Amino acid sequence: MRDGRVVVSVYDVSSSTLEDSRWIIERLDRLGARPLVVHVIPSPPSAALADLVRAERQRGSQIALHGVTHRAEGAARGPVLVRARAALFAGGGAEMLTVDPSRLADHLRRGRALLAELGADSDAFCAPGWLSPPGVAAALRAAGLRYQVGMWTVTDVVAERVVWTMPLGYMGVGGVHEGIVTAISGFTLAVRRHVPVVAAFLHPQGASSSRAAARTLDAIRRLLTERRPATYAEVA
Repeated sequence: MRDGRVVVSVYDVSSSTLEDSRWIIERLDRLGARPLVVHVIPSPPSAALADLVRAERQRGSQIALHGVTHRAEGAARGPVLVRARAALFAGGGAEMLTVDPSRLADHLRRGRALLAELGADSDAFCAPGWLSPPGVAAALRAAGLRYQVGMWTVTDVVAERVVWTMPLGYMGVGGVHEGIVTAISGFTLAVRRHVPVVAAFLHPQGASSSRAAARTLDAIRRLLTERRPATYAEVA
């Protein structure tokens, strides 16, 4: 599918993951995977994180707010199945499920303000673990955010339009969760010629020494010979 798109994302870019995040970005640059989507955790901020964010913004990357701290603030809220998924796979990272619903828009505004301090505005949001509570679309609109990124979708919450994507990537967590994502990635590669948008992602944790990350980079290389890289703003 020569007219298809591949969105290549780097997740969990933060003050504590800079070295591994730079390693991933360097490898993606070698593949010609531009533009990128860079998912930034803005708290705590740092001068080094600001340098990376500004550099990526200048190179045409879409900057996405990836939570504020990527840490749970308390017990998870929401439907039983969502809370079960958070307990099984998100550990202490299901931040958005633990924010008081009445504070959700303010929480997102705080994240955008921190991103602005780092040198980037953002109109895109991806919840840690792709775990968002009911009603998040209204909070996103109130906070000035337009695009909500899920594992299988990107939603324009202003136009109320959903674009389905097929995921492929590296989680950086190992174990059963990594195995599930690897299996999904294999399926995506198998059906990719029938899919308009593939969403390829890498997390920085352990990437430089991971065979799963290496397989994901090779899959991205193959995808880039078949389709054009794009941001979520473009495909939505």
